Amino acid sequence: MARTSDEQARSAERTIVYLARHGQTALNSSGVLRGLADPPLDETGQEQARQLGASLGSRNLSLVAASPLRRAVETAQPVALRGARGSGGQP
Repeated sequence: MARTSDEQARSAERTIVYLARHGQTALNSSGVLRGLADPPLDETGQEQARQLGASLGSRNLSLVAASPLRRAVETAQPVALRGARGSGGQP
């Protein structure tokens, strides 16, 4: 059965959502529950954030959103900066 142009247009208008957990912090590696504690990423977490930026930064993302907690912002930042550079925007 052939698809109509309306059906083709709707399938082309899809939204892909990528979810990522924040990178590792010193509290993660020690097994402490963080809750609203706001530790920075440790070296491993910083590398995880760089890898996430390398993986997602070139995908022409429309939006990068993160919790205001430091560990979440530090994880999202490489993705947002790579995306801004890739699209001609300013970091």
